[in-house]
Formats: sequence, structure tokens, C-alpha cells
Amino acid sequence: MKKTFGFLFGILTGAAMVMLYLHRGALTACLKGEELPEAPESCPFSKND
Repeated sequence: MKKTFGFLFGILTGAAMVMLYLHRGALTACLKGEELPEAPESCPFSKND
């Protein structure tokens, strides 16, 4: 049971670190109170008009 929990915790921690790295620009802008950067065109959630 400990090995399974450790494995799942490692996977979730790794995924969280990747998400933090990919969104580092938006996070620093939020913390500094600056305007949010534009979303890249490859992002499925960006609003390309």
C-alpha cells in the first residue's frame, strides 16, 4: 500500500510541477498585479477571433 501511495503521489506531484512551469508567466503576473499575458495560439482554451 505504501508503494502504491508513493507512486501516485509522485505522479501527481510531477504533474503539478509541470503545470506550474507551463503557467509561470500567468502566475507571476497575478502575484505582481500586472496584466495577464496573451494565451498562445496552440492553447485549446484561447479565444482566437
